[in-house]
Amino acid sequence: MYIQNEDMDLILEENELILNSLNDTRIFITGATGFMGSWITETLCHAYRELGVRAHITLMVRAMPKNPCFDVFHYVVKDLRDVNAWSSFGEYDFVLHLANYQNPEPLEAFRVNTQGMDGLLDYFVERCSTFLFMSSGAVYKQTIPETTQENIFLGAPPVPSTARDSYRASKMVCEYMMMQEVIPYKAKMITVRPFTFYGPGLNGNFAILHFIANARLGNNIQVKSKNTLRSYMYPTDLVKWILTIMFRCNQDAKFNIGHPQAYTLEEVANGLASLYKVAVETNPIQQIAPDYVPNVHEASRTFGLSNTISLEEGLRRWKKYQNLYGSF
Repeated sequence: MYIQNEDMDLILEENELILNSLNDTRIFITGATGFMGSWITETLCHAYRELGVRAHITLMVRAMPKNPCFDVFHYVVKDLRDVNAWSSFGEYDFVLHLANYQNPEPLEAFRVNTQGMDGLLDYFVERCSTFLFMSSGAVYKQTIPETTQENIFLGAPPVPSTARDSYRASKMVCEYMMMQEVIPYKAKMITVRPFTFYGPGLNGNFAILHFIANARLGNNIQVKSKNTLRSYMYPTDLVKWILTIMFRCNQDAKFNIGHPQAYTLEEVANGLASLYKVAVETNPIQQIAPDYVPNVHEASRTFGLSNTISLEEGLRRWKKYQNLYGSF
């Protein structure tokens, strides 16, 4: 994916010290072609070209990307389910497990994600210094700041009979696997629980994407659950938080990542309507979607992390990206 100059300049400026410190390190990344993975790999590409950073970076992908960057990355074409103790990836300083397998059959998605995690852990707990797993804020049964404490007991995973429950269950089980690997092995085991994001490259069934799709066509934005709370982290901040936690965390830990500022969906829609010069129509029914807002005190306290980009500024940048490249 393309990243516009103002976004990449900000990423390099805010992360230059860490990126330069990655010289001569070995990094292994799964899920490199997803939303988060794309931003991380583009950042590493630019660090190579603009800062002269030289690291040995391996991307495990299910299929080769359209425009592989062989001067920066080594590619391993492998499915998550095929990872096992007999793989031969080598040893690494950092392993970032960002991949999440999606399948119309919920139980199959659950199997692949948990089996893939089992294989990666089996191989890497003795062959890396830091293992970072990208979990999800969905592991919390309730997702408002008061109930999203990193060390709270998550309870039993749901039966993976629907796509939503399969996703939550697989993330919870993978986290439990991480906990079992903490004591006997050399790798630092870091769990990161991301919440809601927005910006270039985002895809999926998210309210903000439906809002923008209507607005770009000049249609009014339809809001069905106007009082539902969301918070949104822009990708430049996402990259900063992931790199900081990956590089600076020196012990087994769990961190929420996201923006602590909550907005109602109606407020988000009004912000977009102002940018695109359309109107907002709200359906006066009761709230039909749960709130989704993180408590990020642990990452803020430990690393001094905060968000640089406000919702208003991020929406402006996202619209500029759409105007430049004709896509989300």
